[in-house]
Amino acid sequence: MNQRLKIPALQKILSSFALITFALFSVSNSILANTALYKAYGLGLEIIKNDKVAPPLATVYLKTASEAGFTAYTKYSHSVANQDEAEDLYLIAFSKVLVEFFPHYQVHLEKFLAQNTTVSGYSPAVLNSLNLAFQIFKKSKSQLDQIIFAEHKPSGTWIPTPPQFLKPLLPAFGTLPTEIGYSPEALTFEVTPLNLGNEPFFNQREEVRMLGDKNSPYRTPDQTELAFFWAQGPGSYTPPGAWTYYAINALKKTQDKRMMTFGEQIKFMRIVSNALYDAAVVCWFLKYKHNVMRPVTAIHQTGDTAFMPLITTPPFPAYTSGHSSFSMTAATLLQNLLPNSAPVTLSSHGYSDRTFKNYIVAAEEAGMSRIYGGIHYMMDNLDGFLVGRKIACHYILKNYAKACQK
Repeated sequence: MNQRLKIPALQKILSSFALITFALFSVSNSILANTALYKAYGLGLEIIKNDKVAPPLATVYLKTASEAGFTAYTKYSHSVANQDEAEDLYLIAFSKVLVEFFPHYQVHLEKFLAQNTTVSGYSPAVLNSLNLAFQIFKKSKSQLDQIIFAEHKPSGTWIPTPPQFLKPLLPAFGTLPTEIGYSPEALTFEVTPLNLGNEPFFNQREEVRMLGDKNSPYRTPDQTELAFFWAQGPGSYTPPGAWTYYAINALKKTQDKRMMTFGEQIKFMRIVSNALYDAAVVCWFLKYKHNVMRPVTAIHQTGDTAFMPLITTPPFPAYTSGHSSFSMTAATLLQNLLPNSAPVTLSSHGYSDRTFKNYIVAAEEAGMSRIYGGIHYMMDNLDGFLVGRKIACHYILKNYAKACQK
């Protein structure tokens, strides 16, 4: 980045990263279209993928960067010369948060901003945007610091799972405040896991044994394919990141058909990012409130120690499913706020695209993929859907004063 756009502080740059050709700078897919919004989220998603960020943390980074960009644009766009410079403020503030969370990418982000912004780096609007972004980052980082290293207090039936038997991931994440303002308790009072000693649970366990075993003769080739399509594990955009990607592309297609102002676009993506973060908080609240054992544990306890799931079991309790929570949150927002009667086609790196009647159907398949993958029960899936839809509907009512229709 040239001197006039130099971001203050964070001078430490890891030399190993200085030699990397950062993949996103040559990416030509639709997410890096020629506006600050698409470029900003392209930066965030590529960093999440490259650094193998855990799904809950991915939601924190994206919602914090989105908040910084949105607020900088809203507060300071009137004080620059034109709309291009106003959009630069969004990209600069968004990128500033990414630099603070990921200082080892500073040199790449500075280079990117030098190539993609025109506003003077010494202007009051830029300096104010940078300061605002830093304050927003500090608040988010302070909240994370309070929970990031919290120890898991064993309760319930969950135990670490094969093959790595890792410690539980982010057990205190569900104690973070939501952005919508409702507590996790208020958003989840309608759901509770099945009694693990009763027949309904045994039936769901057997469903996973039948369909989710690595060598299952009952799972169809398409079910196997979709389990991997939706897996989105380490080294991907993550499940919430994938739905962010789908939202960006849906927004671009909508923009191609009807004009939305830049302010309307960034408001929509701020809602998506905040809602996905809230879905993570609420999902992790339920996971560590109930501490439900994973299917591999339950099935091994029956004596069937040969069972191994198709997808590697992640290191946190089963109930509820993150995939179901993230997917239905995003799908409900997309279906209501960017209505589209045409089928939707979604992508996942390394797999053939899949086409769906609408986003809700896609979300339902994403949830089912975890049963075919052998790592979730149906109750994890269905209750994740219920909570995800509730979160999305709260955002639609609060921001657009209308009820969910689809």
